[in-house]
Amino acid sequence: GIALAFILDQLDNRLKTSEEVEQYLKLPNLAVAPDFAMLHGAMGSRRRLNSLRRALLGSGGMASQPLNSHFHQPGKGEVYRSIRTALLFSRAGSPPRKVLVTSAIEGEGKTWTVIHTALAFAQTGGRTLLIDADLRRAQCHEVLGVMKSVGLSEVLVGQLEPEEAIVYDGKLFLLPAGARVPNPAELLTSARMLQVLQVLSASYEHILLDSAPLMYASDTVGVATMVDGVVLVAGAETPKQSVRRASERLAFAGANVLGVVLNRVDIHHPDYREYSRYYFSYEKVEEISGTACDDQRRAEVAN
Repeated sequence: GIALAFILDQLDNRLKTSEEVEQYLKLPNLAVAPDFAMLHGAMGSRRRLNSLRRALLGSGGMASQPLNSHFHQPGKGEVYRSIRTALLFSRAGSPPRKVLVTSAIEGEGKTWTVIHTALAFAQTGGRTLLIDADLRRAQCHEVLGVMKSVGLSEVLVGQLEPEEAIVYDGKLFLLPAGARVPNPAELLTSARMLQVLQVLSASYEHILLDSAPLMYASDTVGVATMVDGVVLVAGAETPKQSVRRASERLAFAGANVLGVVLNRVDIHHPDYREYSRYYFSYEKVEEISGTACDDQRRAEVAN
């Protein structure tokens, strides 16, 4: 039994813990994010997203746009606030202002991670811009409930200035990907892209970029060298060799890899027992906090 368990453990090809991330990749583990869909059952993805926005942004001062929902979702917001905190303290001196979020392959949750980390930054009150730089498979506008419109591709070909393509909802600014183009790599690695990022840096305190997976698109490495730092999202089922190859590509290009988010873990699994205790302790605190906020709002309405 012990021998079999040892063999199975050796054959396991996943990154399971913060310690494994740091030992195998030689990179800091910024956060461990649970598989929220598994945690909360068959809840619709739109409802889960709205709930998390409520946990991150709270209420008040929000325009009536699709991405401004005020449902309370216990526990979830703390994960992305912890990523925000890790980024703010990821280097000595001033924190990185332009951060690219990417992954080795598809399906690791990078878009979900970058959107909700951006919402966590917006919660601080600093002007926060989310850029969808995945020109092949843009999803940010869709996830946030924004109608497909002009965006980064039109800016990069010179049809628009950046501010003409940015959508604002009262908290978070979004520069969508825009129209599909036949040459995304040429646009994203161009001098115009670097110029756009420099111009936007003068207007926004925090800029987060979504991108194509590293193993599928060479332009992601190019964009990674234009920003202050890169976050690598690794899904719990992703082969660890793929994650290491992705991190090596970034390092070879000279990109500043800030760390790894271990994403979509099943915290009910024995491998993640410590994270289960952490998550549910915060879930209880936020549930109490959310109930208190709801009571306060009802009292305000009654008065």
